[in-house]
Amino acid sequence: MKRVIAVLFSIFTAAGISAADIDTIISKFEANTVYDTVYAESTMKTTNSLGTAQSSFKSWNRRNGDTLIEIDKGPDKGQKILRQGASVFLFYPDAEEVIRLQGSALKDSLMGSDFSYEDLTGENSISDRYTSSLAGTEIVDGRSCYHVLLTAKNSRETYRRQELWIDAELYVSLKTVLYSASGRALRELHSGDIKKVSGFYIATKMIMQDLLKKDSTTVLTIETVIINKPVDDKIFSRENLTW
Repeated sequence: MKRVIAVLFSIFTAAGISAADIDTIISKFEANTVYDTVYAESTMKTTNSLGTAQSSFKSWNRRNGDTLIEIDKGPDKGQKILRQGASVFLFYPDAEEVIRLQGSALKDSLMGSDFSYEDLTGENSISDRYTSSLAGTEIVDGRSCYHVLLTAKNSRETYRRQELWIDAELYVSLKTVLYSASGRALRELHSGDIKKVSGFYIATKMIMQDLLKKDSTTVLTIETVIINKPVDDKIFSRENLTW
C-alpha cells in the first residue's frame, strides 16, 4: 500500500501538482468562479461553412442563476434572452413577442453560435448539481491541471456528464467537454487569456466547438467584466424584456 501511495504521489508531483482531494479542488474552483453578480460586455465570432458572423452583447448574471443577455450588434441585434430557473425567455423586437424555452431546448444554439442557451445562462455552481471525482492530472496549454469528472445528480440537467481540466494554481477550467445522457460528447470548450479581476481569475477568451456540427467554431471574448456589483432586481424580470 505504501508503494501505491508513493507512486500516486509521484504522478501528481511530476505534473507539478500536489495531491489534493476532490472536495478541496471543487471548493477552490467554485470560490474562484461563482459570484454574487457579474456584468459583462462581450463579442462573439462564429465561423462555419456559411461564413463568419459577429455579434456583441451585454449580460447580467447573479448567483441563483438568473441571467439577462441583450444583443446590441449583429444579425440578432435587439434580441433579449432571460433565464429564470429552468426556463429561458426570448424576446424578438420585430415580432414583439416572448417565446419560452425549457428542457432539451436549452441545448439549442444561441444566436447561431456553437454556444447553447445553457452554456451562457443559468447556475454556475456545480457542487449541488453534480457528483465529482478526480480522474488524474494532465498538462493543458502548458499548465498543470486536475482532470475532473462530473456526473449529474438528477436527470433534469442539460448536460448529464462533464469533464473539466482545472488549472491547479488559478482554479479556472482551461478545457471542458460536455456530454449528453447517452454519453455522447456534444461540445468542447477551450478557455484562455486569464486575467485577474477583483481578486478572481477569469478566462476572457473562450473557443467553443459544437461537436455535432462540421467545421464550426465560435470565439467569445469578454471585453469588460464587473464582479459583485449590486444589480437591480428589475433587470431579471419578465417585464424588462419588452422595455
